[in-house]
Amino acid sequence: MWAKQNIKGRGDNGTKQPKQSLKDRILTQQEFLFDTAWTVTTSLCFSVTRMGQISSSNFSSFNWMSPTTFKSKVKKAFQLQNRDYQSVYSLTAQKESVSYWTLHVTVLTATCLRSEDVLSASDCYVVLSLPTATARNCRTKTVNNNNNPEWNESFTFRVPIAVKNVLQIKLFDEDLVTGDDLISTVMLDISTIDVGKKEHKVFTVNPELPGELVMDFELLQSKEPACEYLTNGILMAAPFCALDICVDKLQMNACLKDKVLQLMGAYEANQTLDLQDTKKVSFYINRDLETELKLVSHGANTAISDCQMATSVAFHPLQANQVSLHFDEDTVDLELQRGSVTSAKVPTIAVVASGGGSRAMTSLLGSLRALKELGVLDAVTYITGVSGSIWTMSALYQNANWSHQDMNEIISALEKGLTSNKWSYVSPKRLNYYNKEMKEKENEGHLVSLVDMWGLLLEQFIFGKKITTTLSDQQRTIKDGQNPLPIYTAVNVNEGIHGCEPEMEWCEFTPYEVGMQKYGAFVRAEDLGSQFFIGRITRKFTEMRLPYLLGLWSSVFSVNLSTIWEHVTGSKPSWLFGLGPDVSIVDTHEPSTLDTYVVNPMTEINKVVTNFFTSRPVAAQMYNFMHGFSLRWNYSKSSNFNAMKETHPDAFSHKLCPSDSTLCLVDSGNAINIGCPPILREERDVDLIVCLSYSWDEDILEVLSQTAAYCKDHNLPFPNADFSKVLNEPRRECYIFEDEDNPKAPIVIHFPLVNITYKRFSHPGKLRMTEEEIKAGNVDVSSDGSPYTTGHLTFSKEDFEALVDLTSYNILCSKDKLLETLQIALERKANK
Repeated sequence: MWAKQNIKGRGDNGTKQPKQSLKDRILTQQEFLFDTAWTVTTSLCFSVTRMGQISSSNFSSFNWMSPTTFKSKVKKAFQLQNRDYQSVYSLTAQKESVSYWTLHVTVLTATCLRSEDVLSASDCYVVLSLPTATARNCRTKTVNNNNNPEWNESFTFRVPIAVKNVLQIKLFDEDLVTGDDLISTVMLDISTIDVGKKEHKVFTVNPELPGELVMDFELLQSKEPACEYLTNGILMAAPFCALDICVDKLQMNACLKDKVLQLMGAYEANQTLDLQDTKKVSFYINRDLETELKLVSHGANTAISDCQMATSVAFHPLQANQVSLHFDEDTVDLELQRGSVTSAKVPTIAVVASGGGSRAMTSLLGSLRALKELGVLDAVTYITGVSGSIWTMSALYQNANWSHQDMNEIISALEKGLTSNKWSYVSPKRLNYYNKEMKEKENEGHLVSLVDMWGLLLEQFIFGKKITTTLSDQQRTIKDGQNPLPIYTAVNVNEGIHGCEPEMEWCEFTPYEVGMQKYGAFVRAEDLGSQFFIGRITRKFTEMRLPYLLGLWSSVFSVNLSTIWEHVTGSKPSWLFGLGPDVSIVDTHEPSTLDTYVVNPMTEINKVVTNFFTSRPVAAQMYNFMHGFSLRWNYSKSSNFNAMKETHPDAFSHKLCPSDSTLCLVDSGNAINIGCPPILREERDVDLIVCLSYSWDEDILEVLSQTAAYCKDHNLPFPNADFSKVLNEPRRECYIFEDEDNPKAPIVIHFPLVNITYKRFSHPGKLRMTEEEIKAGNVDVSSDGSPYTTGHLTFSKEDFEALVDLTSYNILCSKDKLLETLQIALERKANK
């Protein structure tokens, strides 16, 4: 049973097993609901559903992938609902208890049939098909040479009541030479038959010719226990089951070479038996469906549908633990292992990468290469980054199928920019190009700043040419579920009242929408940059090119002097708190309201000094899509706000984001140098975070401790760990943090940028022996003289390759820990 498999041990038991990705085994169906509109008062709901289950969110359809692309997978379905002055047709999935009918069908006779044969009368038979009840077709015997055949054969069906059941009745004239001729087809809605009564029906075979088919029907209420389906009022989802069939006993028979095991109604229905490799075969089926297991012969040039059946066995909706196949006068018992694959048993995995300029860009390439090699990348639902790691993401998502291509080829293509002459990016020719493009952007109506020039420089650095694609163009890279959903990040700087601590409000950007979870406000990606007022577009501008977003996503120089002071000294300037206005509380109220404040104005000298140390002269300005909205009277109750802190900007509602006509967006690294907050949203239900930190910090766990503090302030689940205690332990490539007391908190597996065992091993288990190999292991990722400090935009070819190999090695050498953690996440999910 799939649910009992050990991920770590799969493929390591000494036997050769078919190559199968981790994502194939997890078998997820992911459904994105993007409810965006002019009125931007709702947030993205990214809900993960599983095959056979429908999310409680809205959904449109299931779209199946090509088996050659992802075996036994379900495509991600996307639906964009535009509320532009229109109502939203909302369908909500609910559980429904489905009982059964028992349908008895008797095929009696046919009369006055016209023969399709020239020299003889008809050789007729009838085929019954009820796909909502059984995957099998029921067939009468053939009555030879008779235009008035009599069969008197009865068949019984177990019919789920809540499903639309249509019985298909086909009358054939058998012809062994030219193929059987279809005489007539009757479609009978089962609900037209009265329950508890026998009905005699006569069907006209052809309205223009004589000829009738006579049948009896009896529909009874079944005493069988009801089964739970899911429905949204239109679609019905039957219970899903993963079925493994142990076929090792079949391997004793050499005659089974090139045979195909076929399970009717399954996905996929056909599994070829490989006598050397196959120990079990897997099918995914409707657990409530009667089916049939067949063993068929399949030649090299024969289509499966044309295979000759060697033997078969029918079985009712999975109740038995074994079935028997008869082959060459032998009986072989096959063991069945079945298990449900439901959303409760499928972990949601997110990869989060830190900032760090070119170091982060290069390192992420190495980490992704290793995750792909281990098969983990194929199971990732989200990938998010900050600053330099976003450079990598923006390059990868120019390719619609990047995660299924050779990562070494992708790395080689990006190496050119990372190993080039950095001064070439400020040549007169390129400076003229930057100036021209910025003027064009301004002419289109967008706001322009020096951050745009930085974005254009990054365009040349990463791509080496002008890129005309936009953020929304990346929808093509995820529309078939072929890659994780990319989440780019920035923070909106809200200084509030001068002298108060600034608030960094996280803003997330996906190919479908952009917004702030703090306010629950999102707009379509293509509308970002347009002018809004009270949720309506007042001036629509063309969607800005991706390079301009790259600039604001990684605008590391959008800092003020007080931030620089804190970075250099390690502490906030004590004199900062003496600046700004004098704020005092004169009255306190209930928690649902704000305290009453008195703000004494600053003197002119105080104002000049405060602005000097707190202003951000270089920051991206963008029209605020929340402009004109008001905050609800009890907004402070939300855990998204820290309004209870008297010096926090959230305490001053008139100074919060909706009151501003523009946003001040800067690099997320100004808040936390890793992008965890967006993937910690409740509806994303992330179970495992693969944290890739390339920060240049002495404290290699600082990004996690900062994230933990943020989560505590905003009531978000995150592992409660003593990071300072762990920091005193010997450094290692991999840290695992699990909060057993808080099952809602995701497991975090943290990979810092360190060089520990790589100095001695070139690959996991392969010791460095030669002087050249030992020298290659001395990759400096800690000293001030390292070539990888943040100030270095480009590297030498040797340094680039060394960093890629190091970050790849750190994950590969932690393979057992990583796969163990995946198994723990799987088990925890099952208990949620």
